[in-house]
Amino acid sequence: MLINQYLFVAYLAGMLFCSVLSPRVYGADASQSTETRVDMSSWHHPTQSVFQAYGVKVLGVVLQDKQATFTVEFPFDPQTSPNEHLLHELCLELLEANGWWDYSLRSELDGVEINVSGNKRSRQVSLDFVQM
Repeated sequence: MLINQYLFVAYLAGMLFCSVLSPRVYGADASQSTETRVDMSSWHHPTQSVFQAYGVKVLGVVLQDKQATFTVEFPFDPQTSPNEHLLHELCLELLEANGWWDYSLRSELDGVEINVSGNKRSRQVSLDFVQM
């Protein structure tokens, strides 16, 4: 019974993710890459609770080619070694909440974009830091 409830909630979350982040692009050719900015006032997604738990402020979300880029403000410096474990745990929990889809964390304050990918089976997380 509990498994069926979990599957139903996961199904609804997937539908919500698709409906909230569905492309609303005007004047774009469907064969070209599209970028969709999400209306933050109506955005609801499982990643929100993860961001809140770590004190990370989400300023915006852009979906491009099925990959989300979260513009964020970290309460810690994501580029220093004392925070490496904290960042790794945050990224792992975000991957789980995001259905193991790759994503990016963009922090203009820190001048970095972190491209995150992972392997669900091995629970490995890969972080690629790009200086802005």
